[in-house]
Amino acid sequence: MFEDFYTAFETAYRETGKRLDVGKSCVRFRKLEHLPLDLIGKTITSIPMADFVEHVKKVQSPRKSRKS
Repeated sequence: MFEDFYTAFETAYRETGKRLDVGKSCVRFRKLEHLPLDLIGKTITSIPMADFVEHVKKVQSPRKSRKS
């Protein structure tokens, strides 16, 4: 599911003419002017919160419980 969001984001980002520099979970930029804030906001709001939370739960590594 999130691959579709990424593909749409990547396509729209490249259409802005700005350099796309992304990591596994980040968008890197040198100056604020280099970041298409409208696109970032649109992308964030396009993902339903419940879907995002479920995705994070799936990909998050289980934490080891600490023994006191």
